[in-house]
Amino acid sequence: MKNATFTVRLEFDNNDEVNPLHLCEEIQSYLNESHHYGMKKVDDIEPAKVSGYKFEYDNFIKFVIPQEVD
Repeated sequence: MKNATFTVRLEFDNNDEVNPLHLCEEIQSYLNESHHYGMKKVDDIEPAKVSGYKFEYDNFIKFVIPQEVD
């Protein structure tokens, strides 16, 4: 078995909230639905699973190049 890390940067309004547990549930649902396509014996394979998550707000400051003045 191998492990993978999937990183996503989300942008949302200051008044909105993110539910990381719900995001994990949705990813797991996707994995459950798609892991067996093309497989003949589903019982012989171990489905992919979300094994944990790390959630934090980043401190990156958005950089925008100023428009040049003609």
